[in-house]
Amino acid sequence: MMPAARAMPTAVGLAQLDADREWRELARRLADPAADVRALACGDDGAVWIGTEGGGLQRAEAGGGLEVERHDPADPDSLGDDRVRALAVGEGALWVGTASGLERRDAAHFTADGPRANSARAVDPRVRQVAVDAVHDRVFALTTHDFGTISPSSGRFSEV
Repeated sequence: MMPAARAMPTAVGLAQLDADREWRELARRLADPAADVRALACGDDGAVWIGTEGGGLQRAEAGGGLEVERHDPADPDSLGDDRVRALAVGEGALWVGTASGLERRDAAHFTADGPRANSARAVDPRVRQVAVDAVHDRVFALTTHDFGTISPSSGRFSEV
């Protein structure tokens, strides 16, 4: 069975394959066309999240709007790193894997989670993949050297 919508970056922006198997343009240009797209995730509201290498996190709305989240050292609620490498939606949040660790984005801010935030020892924080298992209340995070799970309800990180 085909998902309701799929999205893909193109040379001129972002296109979405809808349920009728028709491509439609979501965004004519990405906020930073030079930034390589590394990850895509569809939000519950139909928006598409775009993770880029150095260009931060972008959100393309179904109506054509584009919003950008970037790291701001002066703002603790901002994205922790502009090198976004993995995205997953679930458990009421957007899970963002960056070169500096895993973050959870809820309504208005980012919260560090996973190896960087919850480990007493030095752990490689560079997240490569993120997956949500809502049935078992866990988020999987794969870094360059570690694999673990996070319980969204407790915030507890466990290495596997």
